Amino acid sequence: MLPAKNHLSLREDPTFFDHAKKHFFPFGVVFYVVSEINSTEKEVPALLDFRATSIIPKKYWNKATDRNYLKRVVTSAVWKAATHKQVVQNTHGVQSLHMAVFLSKKPKEDHFEKIVSEMERFFETILV
Repeated sequence: MLPAKNHLSLREDPTFFDHAKKHFFPFGVVFYVVSEINSTEKEVPALLDFRATSIIPKKYWNKATDRNYLKRVVTSAVWKAATHKQVVQNTHGVQSLHMAVFLSKKPKEDHFEKIVSEMERFFETILV
C-alpha cells in the first residue's frame, strides 16, 4: 500500500495537468512530472520526493466499491514497482517524481501483476 506521505493530492496542485507529460500503456495513461536536480546542487537527496495517485473514472466503473478496489490495486502496484526499481531510494539522480495513473480499461485477469509490470516498464523508460 502507498504510504500517506507519498500520496499526491491533485486538489493541492491544480496545475499538475498543465505541465505533466503523458505515458500511454494498455490500461490507461500515466501523467507524470519529473524534476531534475539542478547543476548547482552538490548533493543528491537520499530519498526521492515520490508522490502518486490513481484516477478511476465513474464513466467506466459505476460502482463505488469497484472504483475503490481498483484505486487500492493501482496504488499498491505503483508502490511495488517503485520499490522494486529503487525509485524511492533515488538511485537515478532525480529530485522529484509526481505521477497520476488514469485507468480507462480493466485488465481481464491477473490485473495486479500486469499493472506492476507496466509500471516497472514505465519507470525504466523515464528514469534512464
